[in-house]
Amino acid sequence: MVKPTLKSIAQTVGVSPSAVSRVLNDRMGNTRVSEETVGRIKAVAGELGYVPNPVAASLRKGTTNNIGLILTTTANPFFTDMLHTFEEVATANGRAIIFNTSQNSIESELAAVRRLINCYASGVILTPWGDDSQVAVQEIIEKEGIDTPVVFISQTTDTGSYVRCDLVESYANATRELIARGYTKIGYLGNLQKGGRHEGLFTVLAEEGLSRDYRMPCRFTSEDGEFGSAYKGTLAWLESGGSLAEVYFCYSDLVAQGMFRALTEKGLRVPEDVAIVTTDNSVLAKTNSVPLTSIAYPAEEIARLAIEAVLEKRAIQKTLIAPVAWRGSTT
Repeated sequence: MVKPTLKSIAQTVGVSPSAVSRVLNDRMGNTRVSEETVGRIKAVAGELGYVPNPVAASLRKGTTNNIGLILTTTANPFFTDMLHTFEEVATANGRAIIFNTSQNSIESELAAVRRLINCYASGVILTPWGDDSQVAVQEIIEKEGIDTPVVFISQTTDTGSYVRCDLVESYANATRELIARGYTKIGYLGNLQKGGRHEGLFTVLAEEGLSRDYRMPCRFTSEDGEFGSAYKGTLAWLESGGSLAEVYFCYSDLVAQGMFRALTEKGLRVPEDVAIVTTDNSVLAKTNSVPLTSIAYPAEEIARLAIEAVLEKRAIQKTLIAPVAWRGSTT
């Protein structure tokens, strides 16, 4: 069966293709087409099963119903969980997600932003891999006069439009809750970069006069990744006879998985011997053999707020605090 077109409808009705286009796309303006002809065009279009070409319509409007999403990686289940959340929220709003990864590269990130804008995405949402990356993207947006909405998520820099989770304050709140539950020896396994989430932990420990010396040494390497680095770091610490905290905050679910494996291999029980609080609240935390207490990163709310800002073409600067999802890895 031949696919109906504007031209075939025009030939059947006896008018020009441009007249058919204006009628079917509700762009009559001052076009002089009788009501009878308008009715005939719509009737013939229905009889022939005409479906408007969304690509052509997008070219005319200069935008599409697609929202660009740029994540740093999909190697971490946290980001795949986030992708699923964005797809669900976008679908509920009649939109589709065009997905890209930057693989922790500013150049790849900028290229992806430009690519999505050139594809007429109605907006771009991205997780910049670092503060410098976020600043660089925002400078390009301002320098080139890009008016497509761009919303940053999950980072700390207050640049441009963003929806972010303040993990420093989230860690501080979780630390207070742990202390209220009777924990006094609280450690950390992860990076110690300036402004990192661990500062919330260390601030509260200082306020309460508790030791901050229970950090377990661990250096993340690209070769081992977060899981392997945490696993090896925990094993090395245990084998060296290092003192253990009662509970550890872990930088991510992958880090928590590495620590959990090392602890169990050495015959230590979670939470009886060592308790664990992880950060991402991904499927790894929820399905671990001992479900992991987690800083419950509010991915669904972040996705909803970011997509709403894109749909409404408005700037947004929103900071959320993550609650704690208490599970079996703490007492």
